[in-house]
Amino acid sequence: MSDQKRALTAGVALLERAIDYALGSLRIVTPAALCRPTPCADWNLQQLLHHLGDSLQTLHEAAAGHIRTGPDPLTPTPPTRPTPTRPTPTRTRAPAPPPRPGTATPPAGTAAPVPPAGPGTATPPARTAAPVPPAGPGTSAAAASLACDRAAGLPAGRGTNAAAAAGWLTPAPELWTRNPALVLRDSATEVLGQWIAATTADLVTIHDRHLTSPMVAAAGAIEITAHAWDVARACGEHHPIPPLLAEELLDLAHLFVTRADRPERFARAVSVPMSAPIQDHLLAHLGRNPGWPVQN
Repeated sequence: MSDQKRALTAGVALLERAIDYALGSLRIVTPAALCRPTPCADWNLQQLLHHLGDSLQTLHEAAAGHIRTGPDPLTPTPPTRPTPTRPTPTRTRAPAPPPRPGTATPPAGTAAPVPPAGPGTATPPARTAAPVPPAGPGTSAAAASLACDRAAGLPAGRGTNAAAAAGWLTPAPELWTRNPALVLRDSATEVLGQWIAATTADLVTIHDRHLTSPMVAAAGAIEITAHAWDVARACGEHHPIPPLLAEELLDLAHLFVTRADRPERFARAVSVPMSAPIQDHLLAHLGRNPGWPVQN
């Protein structure tokens, strides 16, 4: 096995472990939690899941060797479909039969009298509005999600997964509003499949720069793991990062996250005791407070 292939295999294995950890966090998400705050100070859980969907889309594109760029490369515009138009049918009224001899012709514009109902004929009831079915179990969740969408500045009905909007994964529309984490779980699994299928450590093009596939996979593993921890904490759960995964990611994080990335991409590093768990050192380097309070 060549050095490039060995490096790609190691990068994909690291990404696989990160996605496996993230799936555990996404299983915790409930629609009622979408408006909760997260360790990412400016985002609630709905917005964080939206960003995680963007990250998964970027990794999906990177597996093919090219990441699209533009005014907003991580938030593509959903494809529009032309609305089919149907011709409006026209109805013609049959001509009225000529009046019989001895029958008075009603003046124009007068409605014809309604004949009395014959014996045994039921009088048709007045038209009544159809009964409104009771709200289903997802109604309140959809309303909560819509409120979060508005708070996040997202268009109504768009959902939180930009990758799904881009068309590379098309979930059932009801999942967009009830629980976007279900969509992200499918997205993460598909992304992992794309990277496992990669056979060569080709360069990934990002605008005018080129990165190796193992580097992109490693950076993606850091991003997904950190946000998976954010998701679990926002949902009120302790979901520790596996120590061996945290140790490998910490070594890489020191290479990928530098002073130039602060405070725009990452918050300032947090001080933790030297005796703190390796997970805490990773989170602190990524600008997170490992003791961020769990929301109950």
